[in-house]
Amino acid sequence: MTTRKIARKKRDLNRLRGIPNRVPHAEAAARITELRSTMSWAELAAATGCSAAHLRNVVAGRQPRINRVTHNKIMAVRPSSGGRIFVDALGSRRRIQALQARGHSQYDIAAAAGTTQYRIYKVCSGQPTVRLRTAHGLVEAYRTLADREGTSTRGRNLAVASGWLGPEYWDEDDLDDPEFIPAADDRLNVLQLGAHRRQEIEHLASFNVPEDEIADRLGMARAYVHDLIRDMGKAA
Repeated sequence: MTTRKIARKKRDLNRLRGIPNRVPHAEAAARITELRSTMSWAELAAATGCSAAHLRNVVAGRQPRINRVTHNKIMAVRPSSGGRIFVDALGSRRRIQALQARGHSQYDIAAAAGTTQYRIYKVCSGQPTVRLRTAHGLVEAYRTLADREGTSTRGRNLAVASGWLGPEYWDEDDLDDPEFIPAADDRLNVLQLGAHRRQEIEHLASFNVPEDEIADRLGMARAYVHDLIRDMGKAA
């Protein structure tokens, strides 16, 4: 299937879901104006993946409605702090989760992204923003590892327990789109998912890992982990 046909298919799918493919420019224009107080046009272009000329057109209102993907890329960039540029962490988190579903460990993902395992852990645990440099590194890591099967059983089990989907369910642009939810008809059913979650929690609890840390590691609600450990204790 050609790139043009894939794009058309995505537009048709969005239309069926009630998700507009083009949105008003005003919100993105306001964000660009805010960012221009600390960033050059060149930096903005690098951060968004859009040309500087296109960004100027958005601010000038020459395009009253813009592509939703472009809108999401602009809105993901956060104002600079201390010379550092931050972007929304959603796309980075999804890339990490998809790679773990592929069997890659957080250590291997960090190495491919040129960052530390601790940063990968923080992003995966729900950190809302990530440095632009780290986000770019994770894009490259994803492109490098997505087509390879990893060897981390632990990473794969965590992905299964958490309901994370592998790269086969994602298109590159969709990873950064907060409105996109991949169709996964063959997700684990509720009973299977519960069994995997219970097994992972039980394993960590057996090493006296604190409940809060278990919840953070597995990306689960702390109340859920607490209740499950309590129930396992009663059953024992």
